[in-house]
Amino acid sequence: MYLEDAELTRVSGHVADSLYWPDVTIIHGYERGAHKNLRLTWIALRSSVAYFNKWGWFFDRERRRLNQAALRERDRILREK
Repeated sequence: MYLEDAELTRVSGHVADSLYWPDVTIIHGYERGAHKNLRLTWIALRSSVAYFNKWGWFFDRERRRLNQAALRERDRILREK
């Protein structure tokens, strides 16, 4: 619902490949419930704490490694053009 989306995306990357397809558009309809409801705000905060407790608050070695690999791949593709 909140950072569970990020968690799902991150975990799926461990078992499957991702494909970037720039012609695809995904529209996420939402009502920003946490901005209107204190209970939903509390749920969003708990979601954030759980996510960052698992993956790191300030330093995320795995994400840094993946980002660096993606940038190297991008540079390799650009050099081949």
